[in-house]
Amino acid sequence: MRQILRYFAEFIGAGTAIPIIPEMKERDALVLSIREKFSDLIFSGQKTVELRRVRPNLLPGDQLLVYVPEPIGAFVGSLSVEATIAASPAKLWLSVGPHCGLSRAAFFAYFKNAKMAYAIRIGAPARWSEPVTRNVVQAAYPPFRAPQGYMYLRVDRDSSHPLRELLRTAA
Repeated sequence: MRQILRYFAEFIGAGTAIPIIPEMKERDALVLSIREKFSDLIFSGQKTVELRRVRPNLLPGDQLLVYVPEPIGAFVGSLSVEATIAASPAKLWLSVGPHCGLSRAAFFAYFKNAKMAYAIRIGAPARWSEPVTRNVVQAAYPPFRAPQGYMYLRVDRDSSHPLRELLRTAA
């Protein structure tokens, strides 16, 4: 675990690449901050879209890392992108409403005053057997700060990287 944390600190601190899983393309990986209630719905298969007010730079097949903020404060799993959808809030609700984990009222409150709304259709949700907590990462690398909404990480092709092995076995 100590070796994994050292590598984790290196790729965040130095801006170097991070390997995610073997199928990952050489692109940035997106870390999404998702509240516990919604991450539980995602990993149970009840929520299959993640809503965003800002257009995500994602392609089908990209991998997402899920960070659950406090009180959990940990990276808990990964997802893959099936598609991204951009539409007016009213049209997006018609398309993804039953799959977003929100009531109609909460959906429209989230997108209040937004001209465009975005959804990430997610697949292959994998909750890790051992979450990586923010406190553990900060102990190894004090400058690390948890993402408020999202952050991008660089991807590495090095198949021998210990973090790649951790994520492969966690998924």
